[in-house]
Amino acid sequence: MDQDRILYRGEAFTLTGNSLRQDAAHWAEVQPDGPVKTMKNGRYSEWRIFPEAGSAPHYYGNFEVLNQAYGLALHEAGALLNEEGTFRTGANWPTVWTRDISYATHLGLGLWNVHACMNSLKSRIRNGEVEQDTGTGGSWPISSDRVVWGMAAWEVYCLTGDADWLSLSCRVMEKTCVRDEQVLTATGGLMKGESSVLDWREQSYPAWMTSADIGD
Repeated sequence: MDQDRILYRGEAFTLTGNSLRQDAAHWAEVQPDGPVKTMKNGRYSEWRIFPEAGSAPHYYGNFEVLNQAYGLALHEAGALLNEEGTFRTGANWPTVWTRDISYATHLGLGLWNVHACMNSLKSRIRNGEVEQDTGTGGSWPISSDRVVWGMAAWEVYCLTGDADWLSLSCRVMEKTCVRDEQVLTATGGLMKGESSVLDWREQSYPAWMTSADIGD
């Protein structure tokens, strides 16, 4: 397989079988003997990730850049596991966040460690309903995207067949949705706050708007 063959070329980046290039200051290239050379913001580095052992889903294809990206993803996911058996949100966020773990579970993290995903989702239940992450303008009811938890809960059930988990999830989502209906009723059907995934003010609102504007 020709590793230099262009697989995708767009405005943001170019992908080949062994490289990903954004511009001269941002690129990654897999070397023939395995290590990956990278340039980020003009800073050069070199790293190597060895295949994960154990029960993790394995992937190996014809394109080395994808093989290395998969290995890196598993490595970084493992680094986010804490002693409580839940996933930290990131280096600066040691706790679980609802939208982050929900989307991650649905998009593939559940396939790798469904029990840690379940534990993480359970940690976001407060008083029988899903806890809302904070966002620009505040938490619930300004930010009201916590219903994505239900999508992840269903993913966990599909992977485990755990009827008790399904029953708990249904009760939690029922109470969550009943409360969220209050937001829609009070605002005439308009949801305030930031949209899921687009959780930064500059991605969702005009530049002139402040947190106070969004909260009101």
